Amino acid sequence: MKNKLYPQQNEVYQFLVEYIDKHQHSPSRQEIAQKLNLHVSTIKAHLKVLKQKDYIDWEQGGKRNIIILGQPSKCPPIPNNFWKNVDEKDYELYFFIRNYISEHQQSPTIKELMEGLEIKSSNTIQKQLRRLKESGYIDWLDNKRRSITVLK
Repeated sequence: MKNKLYPQQNEVYQFLVEYIDKHQHSPSRQEIAQKLNLHVSTIKAHLKVLKQKDYIDWEQGGKRNIIILGQPSKCPPIPNNFWKNVDEKDYELYFFIRNYISEHQQSPTIKELMEGLEIKSSNTIQKQLRRLKESGYIDWLDNKRRSITVLK
């Protein structure tokens, strides 16, 4: 069970959840501060607490990189002119792998990919993985579990 949030922490958290759901990316610290009429330093302090309490996480050094923990992420639309040689299903797999690694700090197994994407055949997953690898979006070590790495 997660630690309880104070009212202002909860307000920041709810804003993050709604913003990310609507825009498919996180707001900047400045946008949060403006929306909630708080100082940026106050927002940074609240975000730090939310991270310590395992409500959110983020990658160091990035912008708009806050993720909500414990909620399934929706797959955003495929960016125009970004994907080559992959289709919508491949993109869903790629997005699932990125989120899985972000949340679990390790890559998923074939079985976890099948369960997470509700695909019955490991052959289907392996074909999609090969297309993503050939297109330069992921890589892995042969005959090694949990070795998928995201390249782009």
